[in-house]
Amino acid sequence: MKKILRQKKGFTLIEVLVSLIVFAVGLLGFASLEIVAMRNMTLSKELAKANTYAQQMVEELKASTWDNIAVGTSAATDLENKFSRTYSVSKEGEIKKVTVTVTWTSATYGPKTVTIYTDFYSNPAV
Repeated sequence: MKKILRQKKGFTLIEVLVSLIVFAVGLLGFASLEIVAMRNMTLSKELAKANTYAQQMVEELKASTWDNIAVGTSAATDLENKFSRTYSVSKEGEIKKVTVTVTWTSATYGPKTVTIYTDFYSNPAV
C-alpha cells in the first residue's frame, strides 16, 4: 500500500497566534512613543509662545529711546492666564542691561522659565 502524503498549505493556529502577539507588542511600543511625542509637541508650543512673549518685550523696549528705558524691575504681566512676564533693567555706565523672564507651569513638565538677556547702548553706533 502506498501512503498518500498531503502537502501542508497555510499556517497553523499556533503560528497565527504567535505572529499576532508579536504584532500587538510592536503596536504597543509605537503607541507609547506617540504619547511621548504628543507631550513634547505641547512643550515645544509652550516654549515657542514664551520665547515670542520675551522677544516681544525686548522689541517694545528697543522701540523706546535709551532715556525712556527705566532702571528697575517691572510688575508681572499675565498673558493668556498661563504665562507671566517680567523684565528688569540695570545700568552700567553707558549700557542698560535688560533681562526679560517668562514663566509658566506646564501641565506635563511642571514650572518652566525662558529668559532673554540683551544690552542697550546710549550710543547706538557702539
